[in-house]
Formats: sequence, structure tokens, C-alpha cells
Amino acid sequence: MPPLPSQESDIVEFKESWNDKVLKDVAAFANSRGGKLYVGVADSGKIVGAAADDQQQLRIANQIESKLRVAAEVTRVTQHGNRVLVITIPRAQRLVRLDGRYHRRVGTASMEMSEDEVAVRLRVQTGKTWDEEPADATIERDISLSKVHAFIRSAKELKPCRLPKDISVRHPLRVILRNLDLLAEGRPTNAAVLLFGKQPQRFYPSACIRAGFFRDNNDFDMFPDCGGTIFEQIEHVIQQVESSYPTRMTFPSEVRKLTDRRKETPAFPPAALREAIVNAAIHRQYLHPGMEIEVKMFPDFIWVSNPGGLPPDVTLAALKVKPHTSSRRNPLIAKICYMNHVVERYGTGTTRMIDECRKGEYPPPEFNDTGGTFQVTLRRQIITQPSVSAVVGEPDSRQHMAMQHVATHGSITPAEYQRLLEVSDRTASRELANLVKAGLLERKGKREGLRYVLKRKVS
Repeated sequence: MPPLPSQESDIVEFKESWNDKVLKDVAAFANSRGGKLYVGVADSGKIVGAAADDQQQLRIANQIESKLRVAAEVTRVTQHGNRVLVITIPRAQRLVRLDGRYHRRVGTASMEMSEDEVAVRLRVQTGKTWDEEPADATIERDISLSKVHAFIRSAKELKPCRLPKDISVRHPLRVILRNLDLLAEGRPTNAAVLLFGKQPQRFYPSACIRAGFFRDNNDFDMFPDCGGTIFEQIEHVIQQVESSYPTRMTFPSEVRKLTDRRKETPAFPPAALREAIVNAAIHRQYLHPGMEIEVKMFPDFIWVSNPGGLPPDVTLAALKVKPHTSSRRNPLIAKICYMNHVVERYGTGTTRMIDECRKGEYPPPEFNDTGGTFQVTLRRQIITQPSVSAVVGEPDSRQHMAMQHVATHGSITPAEYQRLLEVSDRTASRELANLVKAGLLERKGKREGLRYVLKRKVS
């Protein structure tokens, strides 16, 4: 019998005993990716045992079936002399409701879904997404012919051309929208208004991007909200970010050739920054009233947050896999942006961010799902000296990650190096010594008080 999981996750939950409250976790698993619930295990992972016999198994299975209409498998195992019930919950094809409420799994917690999220999930069950539904708008009054023509001309100039051949500026606006699948019931879709509307925020006031520069959480400057179409929002906020950070200039210490020139390093990798903002604009949850995309600029990092967490079939771990499943919340918006090369292949956005950060020797992007929002953090280049790559290796190497830890927390101890990077005491000492020898870190204190800090400030 294989050992039980050591800790809880988005697909694992521990319970010391079974009671009616556990049904919430069962419903949350069913509304997410499915999962396993272990009864007879404490939150810490310690096996405490449970009343587990044939009658108890049958009673739990029947209770889940009658209350949730979920066909869970209930088995039992013996670990260290204690019986543990293992309840395997499949992912449901429909939304599962418990006492009038819906829940889903977010990390190690089971959280109640918002009304907007429930509405979106119910739409998905019917095969219809929000961006494909007709808007309360008219073609003549609310859609900009000049914006549509500009999109067509731009798309035709790009290689490869992804625009369907039957779309031309010579056609009437209604025909163009129909050929782009942007009409529903004779009216512009929500996607049409967001992409080509004259005044999209008249229909969707929160469909904009809010940006600000934060010296700290209590001292910041806010920019005017970036409104207009999705295309206009993306370009506007990128200009705001680029104008907020100076470009780093470095020169060779010795000019040996005419080809030696200054090196210009942007504060953040431009392609990764654009990808983060584009993904937020395309995949955000537009049904959340009063919630805008937020771009918070700090001296050392940028934080991009968009309404709507990850879909149930996508995990944070999957975002780092290339390629990975693409679950598009707004497939029509994504398709039009793909035609204009605003996005590349579906399901590659996050891995492209990772690749761009690695190529530029920036710290890797950080992804976080709160359930209600999806967040991306991009950090400034920590080390820029030419010799560093030879010392710390690739951006995902142990020593590079140690340098990120020092930049974030101010120092690192040998014990922290061991724990964070899962290495022996000898390996931690050797690799920290290498960083000292390279002139990147210096030792402070002795014995129990020993820690390593940046030898000189690197911006």
C-alpha cells in the first residue's frame, strides 16, 4: 500500500472525522478538478484513524449521492495500524450545489463561488461564453468603422496572415462583423464592443486597466485609468509602465573594438511584460462589476492582477509546462487578438513569459491564484555584471534563486539556503562561498548569527 500524501493541496484534503460539514469540501472538489478526501488524518498529516467499516463506507457514499448527486468512491486503507477512509471525488460535468451555495477548490481551501462566477460556469455548461453573447448595442451607433478597418489593414500586413480571406475593408461593416463571428441575434457581441466599440466603458465601466507607481503601499501616484478598446488599453498601459522606469545603461570597462557599444537593459523584459498585460486583458472575468485590471509598479517589481481566478481545469503548476492546456474564458476575444498577432499560439503565454525572463537573466515570473483574481509578478534584474551567469548559472539555478531571496529578504543564512533549495549543509556552505568569492555576497556575523548579504547594491 503506497503511503498517503504528506500534505493538503488543491486535490487533497485531510479530515479527522466525517461529518456533514465535510460535504462542502466534496462539492468543492466536484466543481474543480476532483480530488481525494482522507478521513482519519489530522491537518498536519498525522494519521489518527477513523471509524471505517463497510457500513460507514456505504453511509458516506449514500449521503454524498443523495445530497450532491455525486458518485464518489469510498474505500479504506490501513496505515501504521490505523484505518483511513479514502473518498475519491470525480470532477462533475455540471455545477454541484450544496444548500443553495456553490463552492470550488482554491489551493488548500474550499471557497464559496461568487454569483458572477456561478453565472459564468452555468454559461459554459450551455456551451455559450459571455463574450459571444449579444450586447445591448447597435452596429451603426456603437461600433467604430475606422477601428475595424485599422484592424483589418494591420492584420493583412502581418506575416503569416491569420485573417480569413473573405474579410475586406471593401465590405459593409455588418458583413465584416458577421465574418468575424462578432454578431449574435443581429447585434454586436460583447467581444465586438470591447474590441471595436466607440465607447466600450459606456457598456462595461470596469472594463479598463488601472495603473499606479508605488514607492510603498502608502505612498503612490495613480495614472488616469486606461480605457477604450482592449487594443487601446494594452498599448496605453505599456506606455505608462515604460515611462515609469529608466533604461539601465552599461558600458564596457575597456573599449577593445569598434563593435564595443553601450548596453541598454530595460527594467523588465518587454516581451514578458506585454504578455502579462495581454493575458490579463484577454482572460479576465468581465462580469465582475467594479473590478478592473490592476497594474501596480514598485521600484523593484511589477504586479499585474486581473479579475477571475484560474479555470477549474488549469493549475498553477500547469502554467509552467510547455505546451499546456489553454482554457479560454473569452474565446472570441482571444481569436480576434490572435488574428492580429496580439497573442501567439494558445496556451503559451505563461511559458513565453518564463522563457523571456530566462533569456534576459531576469528572475522568473511568479503566478498566484486567489480564486477571485489571477496575479503575475515580474521582478527587476537583480544581477547585471557579465561574470554573474558563470557563477550563478541559469535563472532557475539554485544560486540564482538564492540571490533572489537575498534581494527580497535582505540576507540568507546557511540554514535557509539548505531548507529553501533542499541541499546538504556542505553543499550550502560551498555554494555560498562561491557567491562570496565572486564578489556578489559578503558574510556577516559568526556561527549561529552568520548570514550573507549583497556586497554592493545592484539595481
